Amino acid sequence: MTELLPWHQSEDEPADRFAAFVEYLRLGPNRSLKKLWETGRSEGVIEVTRGTLEIWSSTHGWVARAAAWDRHELAARIDARIFVRERVRGRVLQRANRLADKLCDIALGKSKPHAAQVKALLGALAIAGISELRELQVNTESVVRREAAKAHEIPLDNMSVEELREMKALLNRRRQPKTIDVTPETSDPTEGEP
Repeated sequence: MTELLPWHQSEDEPADRFAAFVEYLRLGPNRSLKKLWETGRSEGVIEVTRGTLEIWSSTHGWVARAAAWDRHELAARIDARIFVRERVRGRVLQRANRLADKLCDIALGKSKPHAAQVKALLGALAIAGISELRELQVNTESVVRREAAKAHEIPLDNMSVEELREMKALLNRRRQPKTIDVTPETSDPTEGEP
């Protein structure tokens, strides 16, 4: 028998209540029973009172189930982002290896340099330099995550594969990420003197 996940319909949950729960899920991370009732009434999909929705939500644990759904959806987005980034990284490395081979051939005199090849090699070196600088930057992921959580959105586009994996690990542990203070400390020796 297949294990039911929190957002699946349970055996003791009537179809009309589950349908309302699905509408609740569709509202996204900023969902509320008030929004469900208002949009559901205007779209004709909710035909019960707001008080009834509150009872259904409490009885069937909608808030916890929706949070589990949100974690599941975020994990799926992270997996997709990791897959794309690793695929792109693989292509970039293949191209870089081909360019390095060409550079070696030019250096050894086996090949004459063409302007397009030199331009491509310089571009590859510039990209490599940028990626090295990114590795040296202060890790402000916790600040970005905290600010994104305030807006109920996680900016996956700006995260590295390692950061995405860390985020997924945190989701799997089902605990909130710790925030780290990244305020720079001053090293002025005169600071604090009267």
